[in-house]
Amino acid sequence: KRWRFNFPPSMDLRDITVLVVSGLLLFVQAWRLVAMARRQPWQLLPEELRGFANKVRRLCTRQKHPDDIESLVMTAVSTSRLDYFRGYCAAGYVTLGCYIVRMSLQRMLGQCRLHTIWQDAIVMTAYLLMTVAAVCPKLVNTKTLELWFSLWMLCFSLYGAPFANTAEYYTLSCLIIQVNTSIVSIGCLVSPLVLFWNAVSLAVAWAGTQVFGGEQLVRFFGGRVLLTLLTCVFAFLV
Repeated sequence: KRWRFNFPPSMDLRDITVLVVSGLLLFVQAWRLVAMARRQPWQLLPEELRGFANKVRRLCTRQKHPDDIESLVMTAVSTSRLDYFRGYCAAGYVTLGCYIVRMSLQRMLGQCRLHTIWQDAIVMTAYLLMTVAAVCPKLVNTKTLELWFSLWMLCFSLYGAPFANTAEYYTLSCLIIQVNTSIVSIGCLVSPLVLFWNAVSLAVAWAGTQVFGGEQLVRFFGGRVLLTLLTCVFAFLV
């Protein structure tokens, strides 16, 4: 007998749209992984030669380094923040890819899901942003770092908003947001933006606590306030 996969009758146009978009984004990620795996060491030689040529050119032209120590420190800090954020994007790209696969399988198998369609859309938007950052890494630089940081924090804030949540999933979504916002904020350390977006995240969390209610959620919100304060203080001191 020929094996056939039957989609659950409960699937609608929204489910099909999520599956199609998810499939396209996963294809891009798989294509990049295959391209990286097939890349031979000798193909990296031109890049190494260009790097060596740039070093020789700097030595020959005797470019002067800035005399201002503060500018050197700021450049080093900005580069460190950029490397941290790129590392976070790389890890998040793989993690979200696995999550998208799980989300698609749940839809195809007709399993019970706590995610709303709004959260599905937000997750795919974040995955799309990470795909852009992975395919065009030059777009993520020291000049655009604050913009990328704001986009991530916006996605996290919307993910935990009351309109996009259910009472059953709200606590878990808060935990996911709390961990990710702390990691991103500590890595970027742009004090005004860290304060602003963590304040927005707390306001959204308080709104959700009021909507879904419960003494346990109030206690959970208190712990989140403490962690947010720690993150903001760290951003100011470092």
